[in-house]
Amino acid sequence: MPKKSLEDRLQAIKALDHLRVEDLNTRIAASSTIWFGSMWTFYLFFLYGFLPLLPALTKYQDKFLYWGSWVQLWALPLLMVGGIVLNRATERRAAEDHETLMLELDEIKELKNDIDSLKQSLDEIKQVIIRVESRLSKP
Repeated sequence: MPKKSLEDRLQAIKALDHLRVEDLNTRIAASSTIWFGSMWTFYLFFLYGFLPLLPALTKYQDKFLYWGSWVQLWALPLLMVGGIVLNRATERRAAEDHETLMLELDEIKELKNDIDSLKQSLDEIKQVIIRVESRLSKP
């Protein structure tokens, strides 16, 4: 199986291909978690927090508090499930990376054994050369 380039893998992650989502709940949890984790959501809620301070909206302060609490009630479990869904993909990638690293380690060990064997052969050849030279140098 050919390895994907980093850019292809990042595009797949952005497209949620790595989740292999099949059901609606998983899609909602993953996309909502990604959306809630954006700076645009932060800006939206940050501005929402200042709305009750506007003189025209002060009388609706209790309504803003209600809606803020309502969002927290459904957002917290949604974000928790989304985190779990997104972590599954991370765990899967970690397992694949671990397997790849172990295969590479086995290859490196094999190469080291080959090098050690070659070094031993070279030492033996060196000893033979030294003996031949010593015989040749004797009168």
